Amino acid sequence: MLQEILGRVRAPVLLLRAERGHLPDEQQLRSWLAAVPDLAIETVPGASHHLHIEQPERVAGRIRLAWDGADRDAPRRRRL
Repeated sequence: MLQEILGRVRAPVLLLRAERGHLPDEQQLRSWLAAVPDLAIETVPGASHHLHIEQPERVAGRIRLAWDGADRDAPRRRRL
């Protein structure tokens, strides 16, 4: 059921994981999320569970890059 739902995701997914966080290693995450068509998993070096608090500039910068890339790749909407 979950794999079916994940397979319907159409937006690019960026999963930032902490090097010393609670999430499993990258291979395990990839196995669990294999149904997501456009998945990027990146590890933030030196971060623990609260990576967004510990390294806000790095996390925000990476999200900005992903957002900019997704926006650039998205089909342009027509004006009505």
